[in-house]
Amino acid sequence: MKKVFTFIFAGLMSLSSFSYMELNFGVGTVDFSGSVLDGNAGIAAIGFRGHTDSNVIYGVSYSTLGTDIITGGAVYDTDLGVLTGTVGYGFGDLSEGAFVLAGSLTNTSVSVNGINGDDFIDTSGVLVELGYMRMADEGINWGVGVLVDIDDCDDNCELLIGSVDIPIGDSNWMFGFSVGFQEDITRYSVGPSLKF
Repeated sequence: MKKVFTFIFAGLMSLSSFSYMELNFGVGTVDFSGSVLDGNAGIAAIGFRGHTDSNVIYGVSYSTLGTDIITGGAVYDTDLGVLTGTVGYGFGDLSEGAFVLAGSLTNTSVSVNGINGDDFIDTSGVLVELGYMRMADEGINWGVGVLVDIDDCDDNCELLIGSVDIPIGDSNWMFGFSVGFQEDITRYSVGPSLKF
């Protein structure tokens, strides 16, 4: 699956010229209200995304968060890192706003009390996104959508997402806010982005 995804991504990129690119940064919080996780965690993220003249969407991001998992009276200091690669297609002019269909591959690393826990979790994931977004050099950029985990997910497989980026004066900088809602999990983040 990863090889097919990489082949499609490379093929689409070679046929297109880049129309819009941005580098974004964010900090925020993830609130948990489940039976295993109950509380919140700080999150930091960096990402690069854009689209081509032929409406191909691409992106790569890395986010990290740290929290305490409390189970059986014991507290486990847990750190997660998630690397995500995305490719998709916009059904229209993305600089004006268009429906999008995209796929993402994720790779997760976990550390519990300083010990690598990658052998005990499923570190890879496959996500499909359906949404509507605007990515343009001028004006407010925004997006809404739903992400569905299609990689052996049995519970909490859908994530509703939304974001807005507001230009800062006449510069190439924007300031944004994003939110994600999943059963028992809510994520908020804010941060700047730089358009190219």
